[in-house]
Amino acid sequence: MTNAMNLFITVVNYEHMFGERTHHMGLFLSFIFALTPQIIVTTDIRGVELLKGAHSMQGMTPSEFLQIFKEHREWLPNLYQEVTKDIEDAIDFYHLTFNECEKAGGRARGCSSCLRRRG
Repeated sequence: MTNAMNLFITVVNYEHMFGERTHHMGLFLSFIFALTPQIIVTTDIRGVELLKGAHSMQGMTPSEFLQIFKEHREWLPNLYQEVTKDIEDAIDFYHLTFNECEKAGGRARGCSSCLRRRG
């Protein structure tokens, strides 16, 4: 749950900093709202409608939730393109030495020296 909430905070911060919400981010926010509907603020009609939607998903498993979006790709038409772009330069680094990771030039997923290079 902590990882999901950390990612939620990252998505919200990104949206506020860059003024952009991708379909990929929207799917994740929908997932978090279904998982933790108590974080939805209902001070306006959008919040009330969002809470209704989150409550309607309470009987679903995460797998069923994701399956709905797989079956209705038209809801988030850019999703798979965005996911592909997100991971196109990622390589696993667990088999690399620290020296090899440094030489990967920012392409090794999760490597602290690579993350520093990405900024």
